[in-house]
Amino acid sequence: MNNLKKVLLVTGALFCLESGGWAETLKVQVVDAKTGGPVQATVSAIGALPRLESVRTDQEGVVVLDLSSLESVSAIVKTSTHGERCLGEEETKEGMVVVRMEPSLRVFGVVRDPSGNPLRKATVKLVYRDDPKCRIRFDRADEVTNERGEYVLRNVDMTKDLAVVVRHDLYAERTLTKGEILTAPEGPSSNTKEIDVDLVERP
Repeated sequence: MNNLKKVLLVTGALFCLESGGWAETLKVQVVDAKTGGPVQATVSAIGALPRLESVRTDQEGVVVLDLSSLESVSAIVKTSTHGERCLGEEETKEGMVVVRMEPSLRVFGVVRDPSGNPLRKATVKLVYRDDPKCRIRFDRADEVTNERGEYVLRNVDMTKDLAVVVRHDLYAERTLTKGEILTAPEGPSSNTKEIDVDLVERP
């Protein structure tokens, strides 16, 4: 019998040597949805066993993750230019996924008090609605306005259901909806939005 055809009996389970033994691979390619060009990303995957594997894509936007199995594998694709995307078990089970992602936005502006003065130390939080496919979560730190009341939110993924929440200890909370962000004036480039926020006194 050819050596490549031999099988080993290990604790009652058969493992074929020519099939690669224990490991399976998940190949993910991340591309821009409009241009088809590669997008640099970090892909993190977790399977049935609680073991996290993270790999950076190559120049072609491709990453190959070595996993113990493709059973119950979920993944998250994180970029600095195209937001993030969660991959559920149905997407990863074939071992090959092409992820097409839209460019993200940079949202910036000034937070002001009721008198129109720039407001220092207001928190500006980007909130995404939970995706049930996301078994992996990485919290994002709140932005805090500077001495001039300025804030910047980078890598805002407009393909998601989201809101921006602005808070200050002295004033009423303000929430910006996705619609308000989409209809806000463009900044210096097409992937930027400028939104000033005026807070009011608490009721």
